[in-house]
Amino acid sequence: MAIWQEKSRHDFARATKARAEGNQGLARVCARRAAGWAATAYLTQHEKTLVKPTGFENIQQLVNIDIQSGDAKPIIERLTSNLETKTEEGEEAWPADLNLISDAYRLIELLFPAANLKPD
Repeated sequence: MAIWQEKSRHDFARATKARAEGNQGLARVCARRAAGWAATAYLTQHEKTLVKPTGFENIQQLVNIDIQSGDAKPIIERLTSNLETKTEEGEEAWPADLNLISDAYRLIELLFPAANLKPD
């Protein structure tokens, strides 16, 4: 298993645990980190563009790269989206249906179809 896969698997485990404990913020951070490891590996392997210092920036770069599936662009946009204002008090919140853990898994499947990082 490549180092990026080990790091992604670790971050997915942290994301799943955080979600189970009700810590949605940490779950989103860990899901993004997992996707960021894969994005960095993909950009490095394919020499598509300069690899940026952070995984988040590398995820953002993927939006301009032709990935085999049309599913990739909306996933990348969700993984790099900002909070949306939802409450009457002006507090920022994430859309209720946003699942960055699933999005991160799907993006990795699109980038590395043979990776299989989902837990057994």
